[in-house]
Amino acid sequence: MQGALQHSYYLATAAPASEPAPLQGEVRTDVCVVGGGSTGLSAALHAAETGLSVVLVEGSRIGWGASGRNGGQIIPGLRKGALELSALYGADQARALFDLALEARGLVLDLIARHAIASDLRLIGHLAAAAKASDMAHYEQKVEALSTLMVYP
Repeated sequence: MQGALQHSYYLATAAPASEPAPLQGEVRTDVCVVGGGSTGLSAALHAAETGLSVVLVEGSRIGWGASGRNGGQIIPGLRKGALELSALYGADQARALFDLALEARGLVLDLIARHAIASDLRLIGHLAAAAKASDMAHYEQKVEALSTLMVYP
């Protein structure tokens, strides 16, 4: 185990995972996915569901990189907020990007349900805290933008 992950909350609370067999010899496949994070696992699963043969290779353990260190969060939205997205791309494109993020979250929820994944999922929101009173105006603008621009409850 490398670095800080060996002492992480994620690793301390995750169910033990079985060790996959190492890739040996010559392997023929329709699709080779490199990386066993969220994106690689999703790509491998979706390719396999279409009937393609899939090999997934991971240099460490499944979920080793950012996928295993982000706490498994599926907070709706993007790195940039509604106001910034609207300023950069216009309201319609910003809403389309936000809807895409919600669709991605829905895909994760669907995969968990469809495959009966014991994920300990809890959709209880997330916390964003103001460090000082002057931060409140910024948060009020964010709430207003989510409500009006993104039509998010």
